[in-house]
Amino acid sequence: MTRAAFPRTASHPGARYEASGSEHHDHFVNVETDEVIEFRCHEIEVLQQKIADENGFEIGGHRLEIYVRPKNRN
Repeated sequence: MTRAAFPRTASHPGARYEASGSEHHDHFVNVETDEVIEFRCHEIEVLQQKIADENGFEIGGHRLEIYVRPKNRN
């Protein structure tokens, strides 16, 4: 599936867009600042594939957003 752009945080009021074709990554969304932090984690990708396989599915794509807030508040 190829798209020119896709919503970065469609469920978030200030939806953002990024160009398709970039290397796959996931997102942290800081709920206090609305900052979006991109990250890559091979272990998450492997686990998603394992779970899909065990349940008889083929992954066609996904979006992972993890809503976070800073641990250390002064």
